[in-house]
Amino acid sequence: MLQEDLLNNVMERYNNEFEEDTYRRISRIFVEEHLNLLKLQEKSIRSQIDSVSKILKSLQNTAA
Repeated sequence: MLQEDLLNNVMERYNNEFEEDTYRRISRIFVEEHLNLLKLQEKSIRSQIDSVSKILKSLQNTAA
C-alpha cells in the first residue's frame, strides 16, 4: 500500500510540473518499475507459500 501511495504522490507531482509528453514518458517508466517490484514481491510470496505448504504437509503426514 505504501508503494502505491508513494507512486500516486509522485505521479501527481509530475503531472502538475511537466508538459504532457514528458509526464507520459515519466509515467510509463514509473509504472514499469512498479510492475517489476510487484513481480519480485509475487515471487517472494510464492516461495513463502511453497515453503509453508511443505511444512504443513510434513506435519500432516507425521500426525497421520
